[in-house]
Amino acid sequence: MGLVSDGRSNVKEFDVFIRVVLVTIGIVTAIVLCIFLLLFLYRILRRYALKNLEYKRYFTDKGAFEGQEIQLIEELTNHGFFPLLRVYVETHITTKLYMPGANGGNEINQEFISRFFVMPYTRIKRHHRVILKKRGHYRLESAKISFMGIEAYLDSEAEIRVYPKELHIDDIQRINQCIQVSALSNRPIIRDVFSFAKVREYTYGDSINIINHKSTARMGRLMVNDADFVLGRKILLCLNFQAGNTGIPEEKFAEIQEKSMQFAAYLAGEAIRKGWQIGLIANCKTDSGAKSVKVYMGTGYGKYIEILEALSMARTIYGNSIGRIIDEAADGNLRNTEVIIFSTYVDESIEKRVEMLMREGNEAAVIDLKEVTAYEA
Repeated sequence: MGLVSDGRSNVKEFDVFIRVVLVTIGIVTAIVLCIFLLLFLYRILRRYALKNLEYKRYFTDKGAFEGQEIQLIEELTNHGFFPLLRVYVETHITTKLYMPGANGGNEINQEFISRFFVMPYTRIKRHHRVILKKRGHYRLESAKISFMGIEAYLDSEAEIRVYPKELHIDDIQRINQCIQVSALSNRPIIRDVFSFAKVREYTYGDSINIINHKSTARMGRLMVNDADFVLGRKILLCLNFQAGNTGIPEEKFAEIQEKSMQFAAYLAGEAIRKGWQIGLIANCKTDSGAKSVKVYMGTGYGKYIEILEALSMARTIYGNSIGRIIDEAADGNLRNTEVIIFSTYVDESIEKRVEMLMREGNEAAVIDLKEVTAYEA
């Protein structure tokens, strides 16, 4: 009886062992199949996810002045029914558009990475601070998207034009004095703080240097001096980017030219506000490859923006002779126009053009940039 019992026990143990082995094999097989299935789904999901992923970005303004702060807006949209976990968007952006939230980079470029978790059929919008450090024209063209081990570049254009920096009150007073001394016209281009016709209430855009403090205190609200201006004036601003034989160091000369563009932007704004015609010429190269800047005479806010955009595209590099661009602008058709030439020097060529302009019925004067920028050798 003992031998029979031992035999049956061994058979049962063997059966149990076989069952355990079979169950183990079944479990391992199921796990392997699941892994292959997950890998297969993983590949399908990655392709599907990227196909249904939309990314775009844009600045809150098409243009703004150097030193101002705007925002860069990112929008990531999931058009599929799978949630997207750990989506990374990487962008390299110049430090001239400084982003306080940048993760790293160098003195030239910043590395900016955004991380997203997007539910199905959901759009996420994020706002990022951007401080405009340098005048210029900047464009973001593409961004690198990383998701589940796949990296792809998506078109995501964003464009911003940075206009010349707005003038400080001291610079406004200095350019005012230089233009008055030049005796270009008996009708000042910008307000004379010591001469006004009446006092009125402050309106948006008025300069702070025309505030009438006595009237403000008496009336209990902000009041400003208002001057009489003659409408119908035509003003042509001419910027000379040629250094000549002034001996000004290259770096300092570039700073002076930046200041001349700030003067031009300010004067253009003042002229537009008065309803005058305004135009701009400059003998510098531009970001588009042109060797000069030419904005035809016109009025209105659109013309003002056109001038600001032209200045944002300008490079502080000489492209054409000052005489040539004045000749092209005049072309025998310039009449009753006040031509203001900003230059660090006056030579025979400039004097000849000034005489030519005045013979043809215009007013012309040269503003010494060394003087107006308080340059010291």
